Amino acid sequence: MFSIKGLKTAGRRLLTMSSSRLAILILLLLCCMGITYYSYFILRTEVVFSHFFYIPIILAAFWWGHHAVWVAVLLGVWLLITHFIASMGLLSVSNLLRFGMFVLIGFTVGMLRERVLRLGTVEDLAAKLQKEKTYTKSIIYNMSDLLLVFDRDGHIETVNEQVEKRLNYSGDELSGSLVSRIFAEEVFNSGWLNQLLQQGSMKGLDVNIRTKDGGVFPVLVSVGSIRDDSGKIIRYVATIKDITDLKRAQEAVQESARYARALIEASLDPLVTISAKGKITDINRAWEEATGRPRNELVGTEFSRYFTDHEKARSGYEQVFREGEVRDYPLEIQHRDGSRMPVLYNASVYYDAHGNVAGVFAAARDITERIKMEEEQKKLEMQIIHTGRLSTLGEMATAMAHEINQPLSIISMAGEGVFRDIEKNRLDLSLLPKDIKNILDNVKRIDRIITHMRTFVRQPRERKQLEPEHLLNNAFTILSEQFRVHNISISNKIKKNLPPVEVDPDQLEQVFINILINARQALDERSEKAKIEGKSFQKQLLCSIAKENDWVIFEFADNAYGVPDEIKMKVFEPFFTTKEVGQGTGLGLSIAYNIITRSLAGKICVEDNEMEGATFKVSLPVKKGNNETTILTQKLYPGGKK
Repeated sequence: MFSIKGLKTAGRRLLTMSSSRLAILILLLLCCMGITYYSYFILRTEVVFSHFFYIPIILAAFWWGHHAVWVAVLLGVWLLITHFIASMGLLSVSNLLRFGMFVLIGFTVGMLRERVLRLGTVEDLAAKLQKEKTYTKSIIYNMSDLLLVFDRDGHIETVNEQVEKRLNYSGDELSGSLVSRIFAEEVFNSGWLNQLLQQGSMKGLDVNIRTKDGGVFPVLVSVGSIRDDSGKIIRYVATIKDITDLKRAQEAVQESARYARALIEASLDPLVTISAKGKITDINRAWEEATGRPRNELVGTEFSRYFTDHEKARSGYEQVFREGEVRDYPLEIQHRDGSRMPVLYNASVYYDAHGNVAGVFAAARDITERIKMEEEQKKLEMQIIHTGRLSTLGEMATAMAHEINQPLSIISMAGEGVFRDIEKNRLDLSLLPKDIKNILDNVKRIDRIITHMRTFVRQPRERKQLEPEHLLNNAFTILSEQFRVHNISISNKIKKNLPPVEVDPDQLEQVFINILINARQALDERSEKAKIEGKSFQKQLLCSIAKENDWVIFEFADNAYGVPDEIKMKVFEPFFTTKEVGQGTGLGLSIAYNIITRSLAGKICVEDNEMEGATFKVSLPVKKGNNETTILTQKLYPGGKK
């Protein structure tokens, strides 16, 4: 009790005491010392009011336990020393008795206090232990997972309610059984237990568990150990999680993945997925064949490097990330052997589980055969157009004869007049330049007609930006005289400042000539019918050019016959004709339709008009931003005269 160790402990208690308690204790000790000094040295009495000394001793006992005896010793020593000094070396028996009483009271009260506290602590610990037991039982009872406790030899000691429900065993039936009884595989054998003894725990053992009636379902087992105070393992706790739904989901995902993979590999089109950095993340067999490289060489490399135009390929997938998709994006895949495959790419982004863009899925369609077919089709169409152009020459032969006949007549008349004047020696030299100029002008006219015919039968040439009115006038270069001879009145209505259109002038002229020849034939037929019926009929043709939105529209309206609704589209089909057998090939309007819609990206249609005839409308695309005004309708060749 009075050892050095006890003194050190008391010192530590004193230092760890709260500041308020320490202050009170010091104040009381100082008071006790002051009373002693006052009684012995001031009053010079042999009696000290020592009952006050019990106050700090008892307080220290409550705060400090049995260590309060040091406070009693301190006060008793102080009492003896002061009396010894005040009495000139004499000891007081009463003070020795007080010293003993101080120590006895301090020790007794301190021990009693510690006993009371110890009893309270035990009760608290018991209550806490009971609470922990209740809490633990509640957790075990409410666990959705199966739980069992087994000893070091693998014998089951305890199971929770979920084990009884899921396995149809009672706790008594399983108690004392080996854990291997409820597992379909022999995983909990002696070898496994020896390994568990060394490791102490294990997580994530994927096995199957067996029910009492023989049913089996997959579980995930985690095992932990319980140790005694010395650290020795005394038993194990196994948590068993039913993963039936998880297994089904995994199997469904795997089946879906296998199905998707089978679809991808079954595709004849090269398929590829691309990361945000442009790296290939997955491909199918068709992509390997297209590039001539194996999968392990392609995955992880730059997507654009396998195309003839790297920048265009890079721009393509960047556009997908930017806009979400691309459609019919043209590229050329470069094979390892140097060959090329023209493709059209369709691509879109795909997302991860959090809704973030994960990459691009792209499918390439090989268009090698399509391009060949288009080229062959284009050649065939050009041949048909050229053949149609040549066949049109048959229709134009008469017109050309009329066109050339007039200037030839003028040349002949002028030449004969000059020759007669020379024979009769009456040549007027002042009139000779005029006659020669007239001859030369008509020779140029004949040359222009012949040159125009030679140009007309050529293959199509490059496109040009030309004024719409100029294109219309070209069509009448050869046909104007024919329309005059057939007594057809031609009028026009052309807006000013029309924007130019980009066309092949020879192709468009062929379209206009086919339409005009059809109109002339229809007007002649209507005129003959009117003549038979004894009626008068004035053949009329109105040509107009206007601009509507982004289109320049050419219209050719006659007053012959309308077109029934049921054949308005059929008139543009190859070999369709309303003429009698032997009169026409049925290719003219079909060729016109192909030229306008395919070569010139325009539109063509036929409508009925107010003159009870038909109107053919040809629309060609133009640029925006042009203004125009209308010229009033005027007669080009009124009454059939130029």
